[in-house]
Parts: sequence; structure tokens; C-alpha cells
Amino acid sequence: EIKDRLRRNSRRQDIDHARKRVDQPKRTRMMSRRRGIMASVAVAVIAILTARPRILRQILRLNAGELDTSIGLVPDLSIDELSPRVRNKMALIVGGTRGVGLGTALALFRAGADVTIVGRSEKSGSAAVDWIQRQSDVAKYPHRRASLTYMKGDIGTVSSSQALVETIVSQGGRYDYVIVTAATFPDWERPLRNAEGIDKCFAIAVVGRYIVYKNAHSFTMPGARFLNVLASGERLPVDKFDRSIVRDRPSSSLMESMMTFACGNEMMMEGLFRRSSYFVDSNVVFVSTHPGLLKTDLHCGQGFWFDILETVAVAVLGRTEEDSGHHQASVLVSDKLRPGLNFVDSLGYGRLRDPNMSDLIESNLDWLWNLLQSLEAMYVQHELPRKEPH
Repeated sequence: EIKDRLRRNSRRQDIDHARKRVDQPKRTRMMSRRRGIMASVAVAVIAILTARPRILRQILRLNAGELDTSIGLVPDLSIDELSPRVRNKMALIVGGTRGVGLGTALALFRAGADVTIVGRSEKSGSAAVDWIQRQSDVAKYPHRRASLTYMKGDIGTVSSSQALVETIVSQGGRYDYVIVTAATFPDWERPLRNAEGIDKCFAIAVVGRYIVYKNAHSFTMPGARFLNVLASGERLPVDKFDRSIVRDRPSSSLMESMMTFACGNEMMMEGLFRRSSYFVDSNVVFVSTHPGLLKTDLHCGQGFWFDILETVAVAVLGRTEEDSGHHQASVLVSDKLRPGLNFVDSLGYGRLRDPNMSDLIESNLDWLWNLLQSLEAMYVQHELPRKEPH
């Protein structure tokens, strides 16, 4: 009886394997057909939106928060208009060797600011400095300054962020503008956590930026302005925020990762203006923005649908890194901003914070602040001393 059962089971397994071998070509054909349909749909959508870009602009506006009428639309300024505002002033750009940070550095340098760009790679830093100088011919941009420097630094961990702050302070500069654009998407083929056990995307967008901002009193001029470029001004799907991926488990999807570090960034900024004496007591102008749709390869490799959707959007409304950086520089110096925390969306409109985001902040700010302080206590022995301006 046992032998008969074994024979029957063996026959069933053989039949199942045979069916799978027969069905495999069918599955392959079906998948190929689906991909062809999706590609056709993508081409059709690109064609429609290219012919009617206002459709996509309206979609983006639907996703934006309520208009902040005290700011309204922030206009882009020409280099000649930027120059009187930034000439002879010092700008520090963390993440200035690539992407929108590089474009922002270019605009400020052309307009006459002394610019320091921060990045992890000396090779990329040297290439960025050379590129900015080549793109800023004195004959065309007479306002440009000679001071354009690269500073090696990283905000990927608490310890490296603190080391960067110490480097900035040791060089004695007092900056009028602090711009942070450094960010990253998940690299699914590598570990998702850094050496300190924190999700890499969250570590840069939240923890590293917190370290820089919290210690900014040590290297900024009175009345300094801050530009935080990430994902502000939009209605974020806050239900995707999951604080467990910060330390307890790896992220399972791009949306979960993006919303966790984007919402965490919003919480961190709110915490600074509630709990950091420098931001509470001073007339600091702090604006958080969205870089918009960039013509860049920095976001590639996040899955078939994401790459398709981004390709469509960028083909219709995409901005070059240079153009986006120029817009960010215009926002940074705008007279429409007020002391405190301001939000400007990817289209340049001032926005109020989404009520759902406000509710999320109230529910999670204590958790975030305890996390930031505990991480800081592990790697930072003492707060940097406050220095008087030179």
C-alpha cells in the first residue's frame, strides 16, 4: 500500500512538471504581450501629454497643498536680478556635486556668491568645480566670483555628518546661505542600512540633515537663509509612512521608503522650529522645496513602472539640473519668504502644510526627536560651541 502511494505521488509530480513545461511558453508569450501593451500605452500617454502639457501641470497642481497666498508664485530671477542679492555672500551647498545641488551652485556662482560645494567624492567634486567654472565665462557672467571650492563631506551617518560640521567650523567660514540637496533612493542590490543600522535613505534625508541644521549656529551669519530641497509643497500619501523601516526592518517598496524619509524630513524641520533654540529664537528664513521633474539618471533603476512614469513626466515637463538649480536659487533669495518655515512646491507656488501631514507630525514627532537625540548621544560627545561672527 505504501509503495502504491509513492508511485501515485511520483506520477502526479511527473504530470505537474510536464504541465509546467507545456505552460511555460504560454506564460512567456503572455508576459511579452503584456509588456508590449504597456509600452504602447506609455507611448500613447507620452504623445498626448507632449501635445497637451497643461494636462500634466493640472495633475501636479491637484497633488499640491493649499496655496499660501502670502507667498503666491515665486518668480525665477535672471542672473542680473540674482546678483545684487547674493554678491559677496557665502553659500554652502551639501550635495552640490550632482543634480539640483550642482545647478544651484552654478546659478549662485554666476551671480557673484562665494560658493562651497560638499560631496563624498573628491573626483566628483573636482569635476563639478571645473564644470561650473567652464559654464561661467566671465565675459558672459561678469558678476561671478573667483571663490568656488569643494569640501569633502558626507551626511550618510551621524558620525560622518558630525565630522562634516566640525570641518566646516574649523575652516572658519560664516555662511549666509545653507542649502541641502543630498538624498538617495534605495539601491535594492546593496544593503539598505548604513553602518549605524539606519535605513540609508532616512539617514541622509532626516538624520544627516538634522545634524547639519542643528549645528548651523556655529557656521552661519545672523539672518542666514536655509534651503531644504526634498519633497515639500505636495500632498504626500502619509499612510505609507512606516517608522519601523528606520531601524527594525528593511523597506519592502520604493513608495514605502520614499514616504518614510520624505515625511520624516517634514517632521524633522517642524521639530527644529519647536525644539531648537537657534531656530525658535532667531529670524531665520527656512524654505523647503521640491526639485521638480529632473532630466537626470539619478533616479533610474527603481522598477519598470516607476521608470516608465518618470520618463513620461520628464519628457513633458522635465527640467534640466541647471534650470532647476536656477529656480531653487530664485526661491532661496525671494522677498516673498517670511521668517520661519516656508514651503514652495515644484511649480514655484507657496504652499501650506497638508493637514494630514500635520496630524502625522503630531503623532510621531516625540518618537522622531527621541530617535535623533539618542543617535546623536551615541556619536556626539558635546555640542559645537557658538562662535561670534568674524
